[in-house]
Order: sequence, then C-alpha cells, then structure tokens
Amino acid sequence: MFRRLGQAAVIVAASALLAFTWHCDQAWFDRHVFLPQQFFIPASRGIVFWSRTVAAASAVFLLLLVPFLPRGASARRLLVAVLLALPAAEGLLRSRMRRLTRPELLEAMDALTAPHPRYGVTLAPSIDRVQPMSGRPIRFRTDREGRRIPGALSDPALPSLVFTGESMVAGFGLQWDETFPALLGARLHFQVINLASPAYRADQSWLRLKDALPELEHPVAVVGVFMPGLVGRSFAGQRHPRARPSPSSGVEILPAEPATFVQRSGMYRLWRHLYWSDAEVEEGDAA
Repeated sequence: MFRRLGQAAVIVAASALLAFTWHCDQAWFDRHVFLPQQFFIPASRGIVFWSRTVAAASAVFLLLLVPFLPRGASARRLLVAVLLALPAAEGLLRSRMRRLTRPELLEAMDALTAPHPRYGVTLAPSIDRVQPMSGRPIRFRTDREGRRIPGALSDPALPSLVFTGESMVAGFGLQWDETFPALLGARLHFQVINLASPAYRADQSWLRLKDALPELEHPVAVVGVFMPGLVGRSFAGQRHPRARPSPSSGVEILPAEPATFVQRSGMYRLWRHLYWSDAEVEEGDAA
C-alpha cells in the first residue's frame, strides 16, 4: 500500500513538472515572475531555459524512479524520511529568512510608525525621537499628521516642494539634512512637505498626496521616486494596505489582512516571492 501511494505521489509530482515545462514559457515568466519581482530577479532567458530544463529532467528522473520504489518496511522508512524532511526544510527557510531581515530595521518600523484609519500606516504623529539606525543615532521629528519635518512646523502659505513615496523618500537611516528632499529644498529655497512613509504602495502615496495638496496654497512641484521594488509591492495582494473606491464616492484604504499560519511559513513565503497569480498581476496593474 505504501509503495502504491508513493508511486502515485511521484507520478503526480512528475506530471506537475511536465506541465510546468510545457506551459511556463517566456511570456509566462515575464508576467508572473519577472514583472512583479524585477527588483530581485532579472528578466533573463537563461532563467526560463534552465528552469524548464531542470523541471523536465526532474520529471523524467521521477518517472524512471517509479518502478524502483521500495516495498514494505523500506517504503515506510522512506515515507517517514520524506515527512521529516518537510519540517526540516521549513526550519532552514525560516532561519535563512531571519538572517535576511535586519533587526534594527524592524525595531525602527515598530517605534516610528503607527496605524492610520485612512492611510493604513504613517510615521507616528508628533514625535521627536532618536532611533538607532545604520549604526548611528537618527533623529526623527514629525508633525501631527505624521509627516517628517526638520523641526519647525510647515507653513501651508509658503511655496513648497511636495514629496511622496516610501522609506527612501522618508529618509529612513538618514538625518533630515541628509535626505534628498531636504537637500533639494535647500538648494531651490523652497519649503519641503514630506508625505512619505515606510513600506508605502503607490496607491497609498497617491491617496496621501490627494489629501495634502488642497491644503497647500503654493505647491511648486510634486516629486516622487520610482524603483522596481515598488512594482512588486503593488502586486503584494493583502500584505500591504490598498486603496479602493469608498461607498461615499471617495477613496478608502483597506487594511492588510493578518497572515494565516500557512502564510507565515517559510515555504509559502518563498513560493509567494517567486510566483504571482493573474488576479494579483491585474491588481498591481490597476495600482
């Protein structure tokens, strides 16, 4: 019985690999892998070729292996080994993922940001805090709207450069005077209004800009920065808050849904890093 179950499982796995080889061509990789993850994965024909080649070779190997699967006690031992390999792989993936995440960055995110009913999250309002980042103390000051400021509150009557975006624009890891909004404002002699907040999607940045512009009497220019990593963030489904039309004809931000047990697993996170469904791609296009 165990041998037949094993043979069936191997045949199913081989069939899935053959289906991948047949279906997942350059256009499929462009849409589901390279576009959402262009910041991390180059759009290389070599990746497509070798992925399909390895999948096909693995499928052939598995099919050749079917007649040689062991019987009886040997089959049970093999099954136990496979089952034990799953938690071992999960533990290894989680360990590697923790190493990729900088603890000081997570601490800074927790200390410097706060939930917001309209935008999902912003820099925490009305703070004056020194936060260790990038190996040195970084001072963060914000106004009551959760916007990073140099010290003095902004004056809506002054000519202003308006900046929108995420961590890079907010100047995470930099003193205020080192951020490019501050440098550009000083060079052009304009007041800086910095609406950026860590981990923002494009629609969050747009919504915050939409709300802020009518309050300014002389906005000179709106400045934003595009990076390939923002594409993947817009394709991130519910991992980030997202905007949608509200019943009152305005726009509202849907809060991110808490991750389930499966979504917190290393295997699932690795899979989600490599593949994006058609629905998620269409959502990212709309954002």
